[in-house]
Amino acid sequence: MKQFSLNEASTNYLKQLGLEVNFTPTGVKYLHEKAAEFDIGIYFEANGHGTILFSEDFSGWLVAKTKELSSKSKGSELEKAALRLLAVNKLINQAVGDALSGLLLVEVILQHMGWSIHRWNELYHDLPSRQLKVKVAARAAVVTANAETVVVSPLGLQEAINAETGNLFFVCCFSCLTVCLTLEF
Repeated sequence: MKQFSLNEASTNYLKQLGLEVNFTPTGVKYLHEKAAEFDIGIYFEANGHGTILFSEDFSGWLVAKTKELSSKSKGSELEKAALRLLAVNKLINQAVGDALSGLLLVEVILQHMGWSIHRWNELYHDLPSRQLKVKVAARAAVVTANAETVVVSPLGLQEAINAETGNLFFVCCFSCLTVCLTLEF
């Protein structure tokens, strides 16, 4: 799941990996709610809030599949992959999404991949960006749609924003990243 206010480079990178990216309005509650709709839902905000959610159905299926693979295909790449995914399910704090379990998971993944923190940092580069806060007299008077990416009211405001920002590569004036996975073995 993704808050639209995050840098577009991360969206482009995730889409290049073939992952489904869903946008939500700003706020962890929206990200968490959307992530819970999938077998595996991943969301993190730029400030570090977030987690990985595994549905109960998927978790049960994964445990059963891991046992099956352990008895039929011991040592196979498929069994190893299922065991790794099961370990992630047990490691990450799904209820809170605390930074320590997330940090530990990153360290485990880097070790598994044989990557340094520098290699990880080079996967993609954020696009240049600048966020501004514009104060309005009546915040409720500005109505947005499409995960807070488009102003629908007052009429003419979105057109004025487009006119002012038309020469920029990407503009997001309002608003959240959810990566959703439905896995099949």
